[in-house]
Amino acid sequence: MTDEHAAACLVEVGDAFPTATLVDLDGESVALASLYGPKLTVVVVWRASHPYAVAALRDMTNLIERPFAAEGVQVVGINVGDPGTTVQEVTDSGGIAYPQLLDEEETLYAQLATSLLPRIYLLDEAGRVVWLDVEYAVATQRHLRHAVRFMLSH
Repeated sequence: MTDEHAAACLVEVGDAFPTATLVDLDGESVALASLYGPKLTVVVVWRASHPYAVAALRDMTNLIERPFAAEGVQVVGINVGDPGTTVQEVTDSGGIAYPQLLDEEETLYAQLATSLLPRIYLLDEAGRVVWLDVEYAVATQRHLRHAVRFMLSH
């Protein structure tokens, strides 16, 4: 991670992921922790105007959700700042079925970072960050899959 990336992180590896209750695409309030997987959770923090964020969001279906769901891994998307209709359009067009929460006021994001999206967090069963990535890249896919496999084997 570059110094710029590290400086933008308010939550780091070893920290508890902030608790939050956000609205889902049905307008219902949902406690983020209620969506955590029994073993691991991948949280994708994204904004529709960031092409890499949308790519990360779409890639998680084949990269994590399908291959690891049966092993207790859940994926959750948290959109930052977009209205629900925009989030619904992006998820529908990308065939994304895993849960999406809305951080329209950016209150959760303000606890996570000062800048830079997308962000991907891998949380253990207790909600602690065990791996994170800032600004999605091809290497992210390999590193995230490796981190998931490593955590599942230990």
